[in-house]
Amino acid sequence: MHRKHVYEEHAYVLDYLPYGRSSEKSRHLVVPTAQIMGERYFTLLEAELKVGATVAVPERIYIGRDRREKVDRIIGRIGYDQLTANAKAEIVPLIDELVKAQEKRFVDFFNNSQPVTPRMHSLEQLPWSSSPGSGRSQCG
Repeated sequence: MHRKHVYEEHAYVLDYLPYGRSSEKSRHLVVPTAQIMGERYFTLLEAELKVGATVAVPERIYIGRDRREKVDRIIGRIGYDQLTANAKAEIVPLIDELVKAQEKRFVDFFNNSQPVTPRMHSLEQLPWSSSPGSGRSQCG
């Protein structure tokens, strides 16, 4: 099965690291970095900021393919465990806010989801987990 690549146009700053991540090996190449979460697909990313640019939590920034005002480049995707403590503290309230702002999209998704097979519904394929603050336990 081939997965379509999805790209975010806007993201929200979860944490601003003016001296990059402390785990970086080449400290002589210190660049301001931001840990961000995509607005549409909730993708966790790290971005290198342009020289002289600063961001604030939870600022909405453009990260699309056109000319970016504050972001020089997207370093790459990161996992939840790679987020800083500050970013982890910001993520749950931000997700709450984004889901409420896009409520129709999520309600439509759940209302229009179809069965994968006669015995298995597509909602059963969602990866429910016991992530921090979700209040959900593993289904299955």
